[in-house]
Amino acid sequence: MAGYSKRKFAYAIFGIALFLELAMQTFWRNQFGPYWSPAVWLIAGLSVAGAALWLFSGTNHAPALPAKAPMLPFWGQCLAIAVLFLACCTFVLFQIWPVFDEFPIDPLQSDVIPSMEIYVKRLLGGEKVYRTLHFPGWDVEPTYFTMNWLPYVVPELLKIDYRWLPLGIFYGMTGIFVGRMLWQRRPIGEVALKTVLPFGALWLLIREDRHIFGHSVELTAVGFYLFLALTLFHRRTWLMALGIVPCLLSRYAFTFWLPAYFAMIWIAKGFGPAFRTGLYTLLGVVLLYIIPFWMKDPGILTRGLDYYEKTAIGQWQTQPWQEPGQKPFHLNRGLSFSLVFFDYWPGALEDKIAAARKVQFWVCLIAAAGMLIGFYFWKKRGLKPEHYGLVSLKAYLVLFYGFLHVPFSYLFLVPLFMSLPLLFEVGREKSNLPPG
Repeated sequence: MAGYSKRKFAYAIFGIALFLELAMQTFWRNQFGPYWSPAVWLIAGLSVAGAALWLFSGTNHAPALPAKAPMLPFWGQCLAIAVLFLACCTFVLFQIWPVFDEFPIDPLQSDVIPSMEIYVKRLLGGEKVYRTLHFPGWDVEPTYFTMNWLPYVVPELLKIDYRWLPLGIFYGMTGIFVGRMLWQRRPIGEVALKTVLPFGALWLLIREDRHIFGHSVELTAVGFYLFLALTLFHRRTWLMALGIVPCLLSRYAFTFWLPAYFAMIWIAKGFGPAFRTGLYTLLGVVLLYIIPFWMKDPGILTRGLDYYEKTAIGQWQTQPWQEPGQKPFHLNRGLSFSLVFFDYWPGALEDKIAAARKVQFWVCLIAAAGMLIGFYFWKKRGLKPEHYGLVSLKAYLVLFYGFLHVPFSYLFLVPLFMSLPLLFEVGREKSNLPPG
């Protein structure tokens, strides 16, 4: 009984941390001021990972639960959840549709989607994709890797708004996770609740920060990371690589975690699977970026990085539409510790940014190394590698974004929604039910 009491406590921590993490990005954003709010968000995100690790480690040692007769036959459960899932999709669709009308695609408001349109149209027109992008009054050096824009060939060919694609990807990935829960014969109440929660989070984000969905397409990157979560330590090495490549060629925030992941594969499966996964990953990068684009102009990578750093300096300044003397808008929203460096690190603006980047570098490097060491310890305790992979990826992304030096709010959708794989996976207690 003591074990179950501890698990109930872990579930309580997990639920509270999930709520707090979402609240700090929606209705409680900057609630504790620009210095403490990032700390609360960071602690909440790490607590989600820590509580999940606790629950995962206890699942393998928990006694079998008595089987309960299902309320509905399996086909009836599938039908009920399908209706609920479609209802949630429809509800969010009608919430986000007015946002697209409210924020027409206009480079004077945001050049994110207009840039993608240029990349895609150049590709389809047989032009050189990676060359300077020209907008009214300014030029932009191409900074997006292939998977930031290549998926939008589909809406371009279909002549539909690019912003429908990320929503469709999110629906698809969420549907896969819901289907897995049904296949695992989870209790119908648990599946129903976990079906609704992702859409509830999406609705809150739409309500509190509409411009995220009007000016960006970050749910595509969220979908890539959700797919990565599905492929962690998969028995097929090509599928593990397929989960890595889209993330690596879009939001490559997991850069330091990735070598640790390859080392974990080596420890868990042997050198051969780790080597083949790395080889397939390299092949994907070569085919999608190196050969078609980088080899034609090797300078595109350095020019893009240089331009990105120049834009960072601009975001660390008071914006033209702000009152003189106000703190830089994006730094002052309570999403990362960047404002601490802006206010307290000595030197010029470039020195402050360099310090913020250096701290982020060392935090991520130390975290990745610690996660690799932790993998060896938890594996000896019988924890499944895929469970540890989910926890470590979530924790790493929270740390990476917590110290992000250009904290655009839309970027924080990735670490937030990486709580979903943990939410979908916890609760798999041993039972006498037949395996799904």
